[in-house]
Amino acid sequence: MNSSSAKSLESFNHSEIVKEEGLEPELYAGLAEEALYTSNDDLASIFDHPSFSGTWVDLGAGDGRSIIQYAQKFPGRKSIGIEFSNERVDAGLEKIRNQKLGNANLLKGDLLFVEIPKGDIYFLYFPTGPVLDRILSVLSRQKNKFKIVAIESHGDLLPRLQRENWLNLASEIPLLSARHYPKAQIFESNGLLRSPELSFYDLSFQHKHLLISEDEKTWIGESFGMIEIRKDEFNLVLPPRTIRRDSVLAIIEENDLSGEILSAVKLRRGSPAALIRKIFLSPSFSIEISTGETIEWNQIKDLHQE
Repeated sequence: MNSSSAKSLESFNHSEIVKEEGLEPELYAGLAEEALYTSNDDLASIFDHPSFSGTWVDLGAGDGRSIIQYAQKFPGRKSIGIEFSNERVDAGLEKIRNQKLGNANLLKGDLLFVEIPKGDIYFLYFPTGPVLDRILSVLSRQKNKFKIVAIESHGDLLPRLQRENWLNLASEIPLLSARHYPKAQIFESNGLLRSPELSFYDLSFQHKHLLISEDEKTWIGESFGMIEIRKDEFNLVLPPRTIRRDSVLAIIEENDLSGEILSAVKLRRGSPAALIRKIFLSPSFSIEISTGETIEWNQIKDLHQE
Protein backbone atom coordinates (compact mmCIF):
# COMPACT_ATOMS: atom_id res chain seq x y z
CA MET A 1 0.00 0.00 0.00
CA ASN A 2 1.42 3.41 -0.92
CA SER A 3 1.88 6.22 1.60
CA SER A 4 -1.10 8.25 0.35
CA SER A 5 -3.40 5.24 0.81
CA ALA A 6 -2.07 4.65 4.30
CA LYS A 7 -2.60 8.30 5.19
CA SER A 8 -6.19 8.27 3.94
CA LEU A 9 -7.00 5.24 6.08
CA GLU A 10 -5.38 6.69 9.18
CA SER A 11 -7.43 9.89 8.85
CA PHE A 12 -10.56 8.21 10.20
CA ASN A 13 -11.39 9.95 13.48
CA HIS A 14 -12.36 6.96 15.59
CA SER A 15 -13.05 8.90 18.80
CA GLU A 16 -15.31 11.35 16.95
CA ILE A 17 -17.31 8.52 15.36
CA VAL A 18 -17.78 6.85 18.73
CA LYS A 19 -18.95 10.13 20.27
CA GLU A 20 -21.49 10.66 17.49
CA GLU A 21 -22.94 7.16 17.86
CA GLY A 22 -24.85 8.33 20.90
CA LEU A 23 -27.66 5.81 21.33
CA GLU A 24 -25.63 2.84 20.09
CA PRO A 25 -22.60 2.77 22.43
CA GLU A 26 -23.31 -0.79 23.62
CA LEU A 27 -22.24 -2.06 20.19
CA TYR A 28 -18.64 -1.08 20.83
CA ALA A 29 -18.54 -0.11 24.50
CA GLY A 30 -15.07 -0.14 26.02
CA LEU A 31 -13.31 -1.36 22.85
CA ALA A 32 -10.24 0.47 21.64
CA GLU A 33 -9.73 1.23 17.96
CA GLU A 34 -7.00 -1.44 17.79
CA ALA A 35 -9.46 -4.05 19.07
CA LEU A 36 -12.29 -3.04 16.74
CA TYR A 37 -10.30 -2.98 13.51
CA THR A 38 -7.77 -5.12 11.71
CA SER A 39 -4.59 -3.14 11.18
CA ASN A 40 -3.67 -1.80 7.73
CA ASP A 41 -0.49 -3.93 7.73
CA ASP A 42 -2.43 -7.11 8.51
CA LEU A 43 -4.97 -6.30 5.82
CA ALA A 44 -2.13 -5.77 3.35
CA SER A 45 -0.73 -9.22 4.20
CA ILE A 46 -4.16 -10.77 3.74
CA PHE A 47 -4.77 -9.06 0.41
CA ASP A 48 -1.41 -10.35 -0.87
CA HIS A 49 -2.55 -13.97 -0.47
CA PRO A 50 -2.03 -15.54 -3.91
CA SER A 51 -5.37 -17.37 -4.01
CA PHE A 52 -7.49 -14.25 -3.56
CA SER A 53 -9.36 -12.63 -6.43
CA GLY A 54 -12.75 -11.11 -7.14
CA THR A 55 -15.12 -9.30 -4.79
CA TRP A 56 -14.20 -8.67 -1.13
CA VAL A 57 -17.14 -8.57 1.31
CA ASP A 58 -16.59 -7.37 4.89
CA LEU A 59 -19.48 -8.48 7.13
CA GLY A 60 -19.34 -6.03 10.01
CA ALA A 61 -17.20 -3.48 8.22
CA GLY A 62 -17.18 -0.63 10.75
CA ASP A 63 -16.14 2.53 8.93
CA GLY A 64 -15.12 0.53 5.88
CA ARG A 65 -11.36 0.48 6.27
CA SER A 66 -10.88 -2.97 4.77
CA ILE A 67 -13.09 -2.32 1.74
CA ILE A 68 -11.38 1.00 1.06
CA GLN A 69 -7.92 -0.53 1.29
CA TYR A 70 -8.97 -3.43 -0.98
CA ALA A 71 -10.53 -1.07 -3.53
CA GLN A 72 -7.38 1.07 -3.56
CA LYS A 73 -5.10 -1.94 -4.01
CA PHE A 74 -7.24 -3.59 -6.71
CA PRO A 75 -8.97 -0.93 -8.87
CA GLY A 76 -10.39 -3.66 -11.11
CA ARG A 77 -12.14 -5.50 -8.27
CA LYS A 78 -15.20 -4.68 -6.17
CA SER A 79 -15.40 -4.42 -2.40
CA ILE A 80 -18.58 -4.30 -0.30
CA GLY A 81 -19.06 -3.75 3.42
CA ILE A 82 -22.10 -4.08 5.68
CA GLU A 83 -22.28 -2.17 8.97
CA PHE A 84 -25.03 -1.52 11.51
CA SER A 85 -23.88 1.87 12.85
CA ASN A 86 -25.12 4.88 10.88
CA GLU A 87 -22.17 6.99 12.01
CA ARG A 88 -19.60 4.46 10.81
CA VAL A 89 -21.36 4.01 7.49
CA ASP A 90 -21.49 7.79 6.98
CA ALA A 91 -17.78 8.14 7.77
CA GLY A 92 -16.88 5.34 5.37
CA LEU A 93 -19.05 6.64 2.55
CA GLU A 94 -17.55 10.09 2.89
CA LYS A 95 -14.09 8.55 2.55
CA ILE A 96 -15.20 6.53 -0.49
CA ARG A 97 -16.58 9.66 -2.16
CA ASN A 98 -13.47 11.69 -1.40
CA GLN A 99 -11.26 8.94 -2.80
CA LYS A 100 -13.58 8.55 -5.83
CA LEU A 101 -13.59 4.80 -5.33
CA GLY A 102 -16.27 3.59 -7.73
CA ASN A 103 -15.42 -0.04 -6.89
CA ALA A 104 -16.22 0.25 -3.15
CA ASN A 105 -19.58 0.42 -1.38
CA LEU A 106 -20.51 0.49 2.31
CA LEU A 107 -24.09 -0.53 3.14
CA LYS A 108 -26.14 0.11 6.28
CA GLY A 109 -27.72 -3.09 7.54
CA ASP A 110 -28.33 -5.45 10.44
CA LEU A 111 -26.65 -8.78 9.66
CA LEU A 112 -29.49 -10.59 11.44
CA PHE A 113 -31.83 -9.55 8.63
CA VAL A 114 -30.10 -7.82 5.70
CA GLU A 115 -29.43 -9.55 2.40
CA ILE A 116 -25.84 -10.75 2.30
CA PRO A 117 -24.27 -9.93 -1.09
CA LYS A 118 -22.55 -12.47 -3.29
CA GLY A 119 -18.79 -12.33 -3.03
CA ASP A 120 -15.58 -14.24 -3.64
CA ILE A 121 -13.93 -13.48 -0.26
CA TYR A 122 -15.86 -12.88 2.96
CA PHE A 123 -14.13 -11.23 5.91
CA LEU A 124 -15.26 -12.17 9.42
CA TYR A 125 -13.72 -10.48 12.43
CA PHE A 126 -16.40 -9.60 14.98
CA PRO A 127 -19.56 -11.68 14.31
CA THR A 128 -20.73 -13.89 17.15
CA GLY A 129 -23.92 -15.47 18.50
CA PRO A 130 -27.06 -15.24 16.34
CA VAL A 131 -25.35 -12.90 13.84
CA LEU A 132 -22.66 -15.50 13.14
CA ASP A 133 -25.32 -18.23 13.00
CA ARG A 134 -27.23 -16.37 10.31
CA ILE A 135 -24.14 -15.50 8.28
CA LEU A 136 -23.07 -19.14 8.14
CA SER A 137 -26.59 -20.32 7.36
CA VAL A 138 -26.86 -17.94 4.40
CA LEU A 139 -23.35 -18.58 3.07
CA SER A 140 -23.78 -22.36 3.29
CA ARG A 141 -26.58 -22.13 0.72
CA GLN A 142 -24.58 -20.18 -1.85
CA LYS A 143 -23.79 -22.19 -4.97
CA ASN A 144 -20.70 -20.25 -6.02
CA LYS A 145 -17.34 -21.19 -4.55
CA PHE A 146 -15.84 -18.61 -2.19
CA LYS A 147 -13.36 -18.12 0.62
CA ILE A 148 -13.75 -16.87 4.19
CA VAL A 149 -11.01 -14.94 5.97
CA ALA A 150 -11.51 -15.20 9.73
CA ILE A 151 -9.61 -13.47 12.52
CA GLU A 152 -10.32 -14.63 16.08
CA SER A 153 -11.45 -11.78 18.28
CA HIS A 154 -13.62 -13.56 20.85
CA GLY A 155 -12.25 -17.07 21.26
CA ASP A 156 -15.10 -18.97 19.59
CA LEU A 157 -15.16 -17.94 15.92
CA LEU A 158 -12.48 -20.25 14.54
CA PRO A 159 -13.66 -23.41 16.36
CA ARG A 160 -17.16 -22.72 15.10
CA LEU A 161 -16.01 -22.39 11.49
CA GLN A 162 -14.05 -25.62 11.81
CA ARG A 163 -17.28 -27.43 12.73
CA GLU A 164 -19.00 -26.38 9.50
CA ASN A 165 -18.66 -29.41 7.21
CA TRP A 166 -19.10 -27.32 4.03
CA LEU A 167 -15.89 -25.40 4.78
CA ASN A 168 -12.29 -26.59 4.51
CA LEU A 169 -9.43 -24.88 6.33
CA ALA A 170 -7.08 -24.07 3.45
CA SER A 171 -4.27 -21.93 4.88
CA GLU A 172 -3.23 -19.40 7.52
CA ILE A 173 -1.70 -15.95 7.40
CA PRO A 174 0.45 -14.67 10.33
CA LEU A 175 -0.84 -11.47 11.97
CA LEU A 176 1.29 -8.64 13.29
CA SER A 177 -1.34 -7.38 15.73
CA ALA A 178 -2.01 -9.31 18.93
CA ARG A 179 -5.15 -11.43 18.65
CA HIS A 180 -6.64 -14.44 20.45
CA TYR A 181 -5.12 -16.57 17.70
CA PRO A 182 -2.01 -15.19 15.95
CA LYS A 183 -3.03 -16.08 12.40
CA ALA A 184 -5.90 -15.34 10.06
CA GLN A 185 -7.46 -18.58 8.88
CA ILE A 186 -8.59 -19.01 5.29
CA PHE A 187 -11.55 -21.34 4.68
CA GLU A 188 -12.85 -22.50 1.31
CA SER A 189 -16.38 -23.63 0.52
CA ASN A 190 -16.28 -27.21 -0.72
CA GLY A 191 -19.73 -27.65 -2.29
CA LEU A 192 -21.01 -30.08 0.35
CA LEU A 193 -24.54 -29.83 1.70
CA ARG A 194 -24.53 -28.52 5.24
CA SER A 195 -24.84 -31.20 7.89
CA PRO A 196 -28.44 -31.38 9.24
CA GLU A 197 -27.22 -31.14 12.84
CA LEU A 198 -25.89 -27.64 12.12
CA SER A 199 -29.41 -26.41 11.35
CA PHE A 200 -29.99 -26.19 15.12
CA TYR A 201 -27.93 -22.99 15.08
CA ASP A 202 -30.45 -21.46 12.67
CA LEU A 203 -32.99 -21.31 15.49
CA SER A 204 -31.09 -18.44 17.12
CA PHE A 205 -32.24 -15.95 14.49
CA GLN A 206 -35.74 -17.37 14.02
CA HIS A 207 -38.79 -16.99 16.25
CA LYS A 208 -39.38 -20.63 17.13
CA HIS A 209 -40.51 -22.33 20.33
CA LEU A 210 -38.56 -25.14 21.96
CA LEU A 211 -40.26 -27.95 23.89
CA ILE A 212 -37.69 -28.79 26.56
CA SER A 213 -37.55 -31.76 28.92
CA GLU A 214 -35.75 -31.44 32.26
CA ASP A 215 -36.22 -33.25 35.59
CA GLU A 216 -39.35 -35.07 34.37
CA LYS A 217 -40.97 -31.76 33.45
CA THR A 218 -41.55 -30.17 30.06
CA TRP A 219 -41.55 -26.44 29.41
CA ILE A 220 -41.56 -23.94 26.54
CA GLY A 221 -38.63 -21.67 25.66
CA GLU A 222 -38.07 -19.29 22.76
CA SER A 223 -35.19 -19.78 20.36
CA PHE A 224 -34.62 -16.21 19.12
CA GLY A 225 -31.37 -14.80 20.49
CA MET A 226 -30.07 -18.03 21.99
CA ILE A 227 -26.28 -18.28 22.20
CA GLU A 228 -24.06 -21.34 22.40
CA ILE A 229 -21.87 -21.07 25.50
CA ARG A 230 -20.26 -24.51 25.27
CA LYS A 231 -20.61 -27.31 22.78
CA ASP A 232 -24.29 -28.33 22.82
CA GLU A 233 -25.16 -25.92 25.66
CA PHE A 234 -27.10 -22.73 24.95
CA ASN A 235 -28.31 -19.70 26.86
CA LEU A 236 -31.88 -18.67 26.07
CA VAL A 237 -33.18 -15.11 26.32
CA LEU A 238 -36.78 -16.14 27.08
CA PRO A 239 -36.60 -17.48 29.66
CA PRO A 240 -33.04 -16.66 30.78
CA ARG A 241 -31.94 -20.25 31.21
CA THR A 242 -29.19 -22.59 30.04
CA ILE A 243 -30.33 -25.67 28.15
CA ARG A 244 -28.68 -28.68 26.63
CA ARG A 245 -29.33 -29.43 23.01
CA ASP A 246 -30.38 -33.00 23.78
CA SER A 247 -33.08 -31.68 26.14
CA VAL A 248 -35.04 -30.21 23.20
CA LEU A 249 -37.88 -32.58 22.34
CA ALA A 250 -39.48 -30.55 19.55
CA ILE A 251 -39.34 -27.27 17.64
CA ILE A 252 -42.75 -25.61 17.40
CA GLU A 253 -44.06 -22.80 15.22
CA GLU A 254 -45.96 -20.08 17.06
CA ASN A 255 -49.04 -20.73 14.91
CA ASP A 256 -49.09 -24.28 16.27
CA LEU A 257 -49.31 -23.23 19.93
CA SER A 258 -52.69 -23.74 21.56
CA GLY A 259 -54.64 -20.68 22.71
CA GLU A 260 -53.74 -20.86 26.40
CA ILE A 261 -50.08 -21.65 25.77
CA LEU A 262 -49.86 -18.75 23.33
CA SER A 263 -51.46 -16.49 25.92
CA ALA A 264 -48.84 -17.54 28.46
CA VAL A 265 -46.03 -16.95 25.96
CA LYS A 266 -47.27 -13.44 25.18
CA LEU A 267 -47.68 -12.70 28.87
CA ARG A 268 -44.06 -13.73 29.46
CA ARG A 269 -42.84 -11.48 26.65
CA GLY A 270 -44.60 -8.53 28.21
CA SER A 271 -43.62 -9.21 31.81
CA PRO A 272 -41.17 -6.74 33.40
CA ALA A 273 -37.61 -7.91 34.07
CA ALA A 274 -38.43 -11.45 32.99
CA LEU A 275 -40.87 -11.88 35.88
CA ILE A 276 -42.26 -14.99 34.20
CA ARG A 277 -39.64 -17.65 33.55
CA LYS A 278 -40.56 -21.20 32.61
CA ILE A 279 -43.95 -22.08 31.17
CA PHE A 280 -44.52 -25.69 32.22
CA LEU A 281 -46.72 -27.95 30.14
CA SER A 282 -46.32 -30.99 32.38
CA PRO A 283 -46.86 -32.38 34.93
CA SER A 284 -49.36 -29.46 34.95
CA PHE A 285 -49.83 -26.22 33.01
CA SER A 286 -48.09 -23.78 35.33
CA ILE A 287 -45.71 -20.80 35.45
CA GLU A 288 -42.40 -20.35 37.22
CA ILE A 289 -41.80 -16.74 38.28
CA SER A 290 -38.50 -15.02 39.03
CA THR A 291 -38.65 -15.89 42.74
CA GLY A 292 -38.60 -19.59 41.82
CA GLU A 293 -42.21 -20.07 42.88
CA THR A 294 -44.49 -22.11 40.60
CA ILE A 295 -48.07 -20.94 40.09
CA GLU A 296 -50.84 -22.80 38.31
CA TRP A 297 -51.92 -21.18 35.05
CA ASN A 298 -55.53 -20.73 36.19
CA GLN A 299 -54.31 -18.56 39.08
CA ILE A 300 -52.14 -16.48 36.75
CA LYS A 301 -54.98 -16.10 34.27
CA ASP A 302 -57.39 -14.90 36.97
CA LEU A 303 -54.87 -12.38 38.28
CA HIS A 304 -54.10 -11.14 34.78
CA GLN A 305 -57.79 -10.67 34.00
CA GLU A 306 -58.25 -8.69 37.22
